[in-house]
Amino acid sequence: MIRIIVCDDEQSVLQSNQNKLNTLLSKLGIKRNIQCYTNVKNISYGAIKTADIAILDIDFNDNDVTGIQLAKRFQSINKWIAIIFITGHSEYALDAFRLQVFGYLEKPVNELHLERIIKKVLVYLKGIKYETSTFEFLYERKKVTLRQNNIIYVERVNRKIRIVTKQCDYSINGKVSDVENSLMENFLKINSGTLVNLHYVTKIEDCNMYLTDELSFRIARSRLNDVKEKYFSFLDTI
Repeated sequence: MIRIIVCDDEQSVLQSNQNKLNTLLSKLGIKRNIQCYTNVKNISYGAIKTADIAILDIDFNDNDVTGIQLAKRFQSINKWIAIIFITGHSEYALDAFRLQVFGYLEKPVNELHLERIIKKVLVYLKGIKYETSTFEFLYERKKVTLRQNNIIYVERVNRKIRIVTKQCDYSINGKVSDVENSLMENFLKINSGTLVNLHYVTKIEDCNMYLTDELSFRIARSRLNDVKEKYFSFLDTI
C-alpha cells in the first residue's frame, strides 16, 4: 500500500490526475490510498507524516501558500516523502531539483511521463523500506529487534529457525513460513526451509544460489523458474 497526496487548485485537473494515477497503479498492481486537496487547510499533519508521495502543482496558491512552500512543509514533517511537481512552466524544473524532489511533470500530465517517474519513486520507496524495516523476535526470553537489511538468510535446522546476520546468529522456535510473512519481499523462499536476502546473492548457477564462493543453497526444482525470475527482476531494480 502506498499513500499519495495530490494538490491542485483546479478541481478538474485534480480529478484528471487522480484518474491517471489510479489507472497506472492498477496496471502495476499497486494498492494505494490517494488523497486529493484543493485547500491546504484540509491537509492534516498525520496525512503528511504517513504519505509516501506528494504530487503538487508548483503554481498552487491557497491562503498565500505556494506549491514550493507546501513541498518544504511536507519535507519538514516527513523526510522520506517523495515530492513530484506538476507545472505548466518547464523553467521550474531546475527549482524542483534544487528542492531535492524527484522532478516535475508538465501540464497536462502525460501518462508515459507519469509512469516513468512513478516507477522511479517506487524503486526509491523500496530502498527506504529496506533500510528502515525491522524484524522482532524472542531470543533467550528477551525481545530482539534486527534491521532486516542485516539479515543474510534464515534456515530451518532440525526443529529450530536459524537467523544469520552480518554480526551473529540466532536460534529460535517457530516456523519458516511465519518468519517469511514478517519479512520484506526481497527475502526469497528458495526451498521449504530457507529464506535468502537477495541483496546478498552473488549469482545463481544451475540449481544453486550463491552468497559467496563458499556458501550456497540448493534451490528446489519446483521453485527454480520462479526464483530465477524474481532474482533477475530484483537485479533490474538496484
